[in-house]
Amino acid sequence: MITLLISKWLYLVGSEVNTHYLWCYYVCFISAFIYSFIRGAAKSAIDLQFILFVTCLLIPLTSVVALLFPSIGLIQPIIFSSLAIEGIALLFSAVFFYCFLKTKKRAYQGERNSIWALPNPETPVDSIMLNKA
Repeated sequence: MITLLISKWLYLVGSEVNTHYLWCYYVCFISAFIYSFIRGAAKSAIDLQFILFVTCLLIPLTSVVALLFPSIGLIQPIIFSSLAIEGIALLFSAVFFYCFLKTKKRAYQGERNSIWALPNPETPVDSIMLNKA
């Protein structure tokens, strides 16, 4: 999704859009992969789903910015395929936000002995350790 968003802005650069597009894809993929190993499954799932929500929301907002400020050069012809992409991005932003909420709820309120469990933010860590003992 980030590559779709970036591709809208890459047309301002004008040179070798595909090269920048591929670099963006691999940087995002490898960054998410490394982040998942550093932060763990539960925390990274929550954070990455939120990033996907924001990114999907920014795709149609970019088109709104292009319509409001045509002088920046982002304006593209309004055709069915671009409207479909923006509509699908808006739909997926809602889906990713719902998944973000469900994943966060499961991490903080779900099974405590799961890989997806996180300590409750309002619960002190010491009381969690005492409950496990």
